[in-house]
Amino acid sequence: MADRALHDSERQFLAEIAAAFGIGPNDVPDDVPAPGAATATATVKGYWVARMDVRDEEVYSRYVAANARAFARFGARFIVRGGPYTAAEGSARSRNVVIEFPSLEAAEACYHSPEYQTAKRLRDPVATGDLIIIGGYDGPQPGE
Repeated sequence: MADRALHDSERQFLAEIAAAFGIGPNDVPDDVPAPGAATATATVKGYWVARMDVRDEEVYSRYVAANARAFARFGARFIVRGGPYTAAEGSARSRNVVIEFPSLEAAEACYHSPEYQTAKRLRDPVATGDLIIIGGYDGPQPGE
């Protein structure tokens, strides 16, 4: 999302909220980014969230060995790699992975890289699953 200044209606809305808290309308500076707008210096991390059912562990282990080259090239870091889990809602798969990348662009580039696509060809015949590539969030957290 590109940076943009607040529209007049957004500025008025914020001024009304600020007034309710005893803050004057002139206390809202002109350069306040719109809610959800990315800052020019912010780099959103990228993530792969993968859920797989593996039918042949031996062949799948070759995929795991082959994908290491692409992951190293694009700065990947495993956040979740297997481990115990609970399917609190919906369906489960036997293998769950979350991989962090330095940026969303790096996550996308890794997936489309020749190195990863070569590894993926090893995985495809022996595993079924879901893989999404998603940007991280660096905004306010509950309780902040």
